[in-house]
Parts: sequence; C-alpha cells; structure tokens
Amino acid sequence: MYQYTTEEGPNGPLFSFKNIHGLTYRITLSLYPNEVPEFRRAYSLSAYCLDDNSPKKKDVEIGKTIHRMLHNFLLHNPDVVLLYVCDLDDNQAEQRQRKFTAWYNLYSDGSHILKKFEFPYPGGLVYYTALIFNPTFYKEEVLISKYEEHIAAMQEYKF
Repeated sequence: MYQYTTEEGPNGPLFSFKNIHGLTYRITLSLYPNEVPEFRRAYSLSAYCLDDNSPKKKDVEIGKTIHRMLHNFLLHNPDVVLLYVCDLDDNQAEQRQRKFTAWYNLYSDGSHILKKFEFPYPGGLVYYTALIFNPTFYKEEVLISKYEEHIAAMQEYKF
C-alpha cells in the first residue's frame, strides 16, 4: 500500500498518492446533494490518474491504497454513503466498475457493503454505479430501495 495524503477540497476530502511508477492518483469525495433523504450524508466518489498521457502498468498496490483510503474515511464517518458513478466519456464505464468492484471486494474486511447497479438511460447509455455504506448504520434493503427510486426518477427526466 502507498502512503497517501488527505486535504480538504472545496466540496469534500481529496486523497492523493504516487505509485512506484511515479504516477499520481487522486480520489475526490464531493458532497452529494441531499436528493435521497435516507442518506444522512452522501459523497460522490471519483478516482483518476493525474498523469493521463502516461502508460498505465499493472500495480496491485493502487487498489489496496484506494480501498484503505475509503475504509479509513468510512470508519471515521459511519453515517456517510459513498456513490461511485463510472465515467462514460470513453466507453470504459463497465470495465471501470468491474475493476473498482474487484479491488473493493478483494481487500474488504466486511465492515462496509458495496452494492453495484446498472441503470439504462435514453439513447442506449448504461450508467454503472455503486453504493458503499456501513450496514450497522443503514438498513441495506431501505437504502437500496430508496436509491433505486432516486434513479428511476432521474430516468424519467427528459434530457
């Protein structure tokens, strides 16, 4: 696992680390609008490499580091729900969700639950999302039901 730094960004915490190949990674948590009242506090989660043009090499420590950041944040903030929405810009959203879910499940100690979702949108788009939450703070069935209702309402919105 890599050492990482934490700072407060304009909308929530920012985590950064540099891997063995010298690439800098950033994880941002941005306060999510209170559109789902059952989420006491929610943050959207983004993970990306700041060195976009550099070739990416396989590095298992990246997944360990990202998981540890999120795990530590959630341990200190048990009422937070994290929402991971995969970027659609380059048609790699499904691959991103698979990789993120694999990392999370590989390193998870079971203290938080990750639930992944796929939501179709007009025009053939599919949004890949995931919720990460503390099962001792939230009832899983209620949280998932309310999130699905929220997504259904968004799907009805005409773009």
